Amino acid sequence: MRVRIPSQDEVAKLAIGIVERVKEVGSDDLRRGFRSRTRDMFETGYYHGVTLMLSFAYAKAGVKNVSDALNFLVGKRGLKGDNVALSYALYVASIARFLEDIGVRVNVKDLFNMLENAKSHEFLLLTFMRWLKMAAEAEIEES
Repeated sequence: MRVRIPSQDEVAKLAIGIVERVKEVGSDDLRRGFRSRTRDMFETGYYHGVTLMLSFAYAKAGVKNVSDALNFLVGKRGLKGDNVALSYALYVASIARFLEDIGVRVNVKDLFNMLENAKSHEFLLLTFMRWLKMAAEAEIEES
């Protein structure tokens, strides 16, 4: 499988699309939590590496929540559960969605698979994470 290197415009459009989808969530706390995750996780990924960041976020989210969040991002169903765990799950699902968009096969139910893919595409992920952070800061109100 060949990985596609997206342009900055493509990365930005995907990040903005994800944030627009997150804005459809009914809970203000979940939206604000996601906004916070985009800040915290970008910083952690930048300074400590995306595998550490992804391991932490995945542990906070839980496998079922990550799977549900990915289904939510692609429009298959809604989200229910603890807002903190779901905010982490939406972040991990955003990473998975980006990897899928560039042609990487991911299995969100398999942490090792996610970590291997993240490590192999760290530079591209950091670019996406930066755009996701900027889009969330611009589009989701902080209270």
